Amino acid sequence: MNNPHDRLIRETFQDKKEAVTFFKNALLPKVVRLLYLENLELNATSFISEGLKQEQTDLLFQIPLKSGNQTNVYLLFEHKRANFNSQRGSVFIE
Repeated sequence: MNNPHDRLIRETFQDKKEAVTFFKNALLPKVVRLLYLENLELNATSFISEGLKQEQTDLLFQIPLKSGNQTNVYLLFEHKRANFNSQRGSVFIE
């Protein structure tokens, strides 16, 4: 974990309160209503190949659904150096 951006993202989202706050603001309200965000768990699995690790950070969360099922929420951040406004993040729900 040599990349300071990667370290910042990972350390921030290891704090459950920060992760819950992020998802409440990033996801559509109708999606948030389906999730028990307070019970989310950060999974140690990573999907980014070694070649992309310098530019992207990924995190996988398991979040219980209010229906009783479990879902995976995959969070991908891409670090942009040129323009702060061009930094992007993506959230994928399985």
